[in-house]
Amino acid sequence: MTTAEAMPSEAPFPAIRPIECTPWCTDGDGHATCVSRRDQVCWGTSNYVELSLEECEVNKGEKPGSYLFWPSIIGPCAYRGFNQQPVVYLHFTLANRRHDHVLDESCKLTAAEARELAAHLIAVAEMIGGAPAQ
Repeated sequence: MTTAEAMPSEAPFPAIRPIECTPWCTDGDGHATCVSRRDQVCWGTSNYVELSLEECEVNKGEKPGSYLFWPSIIGPCAYRGFNQQPVVYLHFTLANRRHDHVLDESCKLTAAEARELAAHLIAVAEMIGGAPAQ
């Protein structure tokens, strides 16, 4: 790379080099239009489960007589940050927590940790609920 290539330029956008996306990346375009390397991340498809035993929140919508429904949810997806190893990104939103505020958090698990958690969830579900759903 020459000094001219390393210096900021007035080149037409995009000026950032694309990355090689993961096979499961929902964009799959190399993220060349991102404004920084840390924005060049790959996300997989999210798979959420509504938590029917947890609280939900209902707010009035913008139109008269309309409402917005915010259920408590949890769901995993694949995630790879820039220069990072792929992980399982576990996101959860719990309504009406912390004095009427929604708790919106996430954590990252390795593939091995996700498999271990999944095995524990299945074992406990079978213990309390019998045979798995078909």
